[in-house]
Amino acid sequence: MAEIGRLQQLSNMDFSNNRFSGSIAPEISQCKLLTLVDLSRNELFGEIPPEIMGMRILNYLNLSRNHLVGSIHASISTMQSLTFVDFSYNNLSGLVPGTGQFSCFNSTSFIGNSDLCGPYLGSPVMTVGEGEVRVTSERRVR
Repeated sequence: MAEIGRLQQLSNMDFSNNRFSGSIAPEISQCKLLTLVDLSRNELFGEIPPEIMGMRILNYLNLSRNHLVGSIHASISTMQSLTFVDFSYNNLSGLVPGTGQFSCFNSTSFIGNSDLCGPYLGSPVMTVGEGEVRVTSERRVR
């Protein structure tokens, strides 16, 4: 999938409902004209590449129903063109960004990630130390 970065004119990438495995190639961010990325319902694993946060005109991002791990990078909340996200049914953890348009996304976009938390998801959080977050109740996104 690393060769995907060569597709400079690509505007929509819908690879949903396949059996693709492996990690999401950071080179996807080289496709500067992408407005839609749908990689849902595959067998993808690993972390969400931080390079995706540099895709300034992306407005639809669906990574649901894979095996992704790690956190949702806070810098994703600066992607002003993003109007739809779906991270549901992965193995993501940590605090969901609560700023920018993330405060407007439906909690179903995060369901099925038992270790995700955030105030508007019904899972209060408490900062323990710098960069460390602990859930203060058992209410998490399920």
